[in-house]
Amino acid sequence: AFYVDGAFVGRVVTTRALLPGASEVLEVAFSPVAAGEAYAFTATLNDPDHEPLTGLNECREENNGAGPITAACPEVF
Repeated sequence: AFYVDGAFVGRVVTTRALLPGASEVLEVAFSPVAAGEAYAFTATLNDPDHEPLTGLNECREENNGAGPITAACPEVF
């Protein structure tokens, strides 16, 4: 699940099972409200609030999040 400033913006699943140490690039579309405004982005893997995978076999559940990462889109003149 992906969040912007704490608000849910989307859920994406990987195309394959990821073994320990593996990764996959995922994308969620987000339209900024105002140019130049900074937003805090976070991601939660297997988010219990948004359709968690109940049969998932995980080695370490404590590494299921990333962020917040702050970013802004520049104004274009």
